[in-house]
Amino acid sequence: MAQARVLFLGTLPPPLGGVSVYCKRRISQALQAGVICELFDTKLKLSLIRLIVRSHLLALSNQQFEIEVNTSNPIAIRALHYFGLSRFCTFIDHNGSRRFKSKLETSLLRKFATDCRRVRIVNQDLFETYRRIGLNDFANFEVFSPYIPPTEGEVRDAREQYAFAYRGLVDEVSSRTIVLTSAWKVSHPDVYGLLDCIDIYSKLAPNFRHVKFVLMVGEYAKSEFADEVRLRVESLALKQPNVICINGGVPQWPLLPNVVVFLRLTTTDGDSVSVREALEQGCKVVATDVCTRPAGVYLTKSGDKDASIRLLTDLLSNN
Repeated sequence: MAQARVLFLGTLPPPLGGVSVYCKRRISQALQAGVICELFDTKLKLSLIRLIVRSHLLALSNQQFEIEVNTSNPIAIRALHYFGLSRFCTFIDHNGSRRFKSKLETSLLRKFATDCRRVRIVNQDLFETYRRIGLNDFANFEVFSPYIPPTEGEVRDAREQYAFAYRGLVDEVSSRTIVLTSAWKVSHPDVYGLLDCIDIYSKLAPNFRHVKFVLMVGEYAKSEFADEVRLRVESLALKQPNVICINGGVPQWPLLPNVVVFLRLTTTDGDSVSVREALEQGCKVVATDVCTRPAGVYLTKSGDKDASIRLLTDLLSNN
């Protein structure tokens, strides 16, 4: 029997984000299961061309393979469909289907999803996205959680990154004195609700001085909005010593045993890896009700800062 082969169209950290972390762990998991894995990194310009050529060579030699698509870039989707590769594809919709808005784009997504071997969506709500673009047959669809726990090696490597500058945040295991918000990239629009988060931190930090309010950012885009976010959070950190900025894609896992509340104020979401990690580590999670959330998550409405402040105040007061 031929060994399974998967061609991964996606990217690995850095930066740390839900999709890149999933790809890294998914490839590791597949390799452990004896699957031949080939990565075509979307950060590299020629990866899509290489994938198309590689796929056709494998098909011409009658070798069995699957293309796992971990990008929602319309150009990539169009190329895979145009070159007749949809039938080899498993499309992982990490909530990226929201990017398809014009008639041309939604028509492309509908045809691609119909022709794919499988479409795996990260939450039940995404069925409505496909219904809106005219899809009625979901025989090749399935809902799954993209959360794969970090390996011991990942956790060990992450702890080493905290050895100097942020060691005080991880030393007191189970002290539960951190409120944590994380975002893999700051860009406009404010998908992660970071401006709301900064306002919430500014209101709560003076009242809960024993709590460390941490904002982790993997990457700042080159934009006026990103500059505004950076300026506001750094200004707040100067005024409030218990507000801490961590930049540069440092993993959140070493912090989680000390996190009392993980805050996820996104305006849209899939099945957040960060939320799953926080729940697994016993953190309370406050997240917007923009999609189906796992059991145990405290829900708040996107943009309702006052409600989020009241909820966080109750959780921190009762901790």
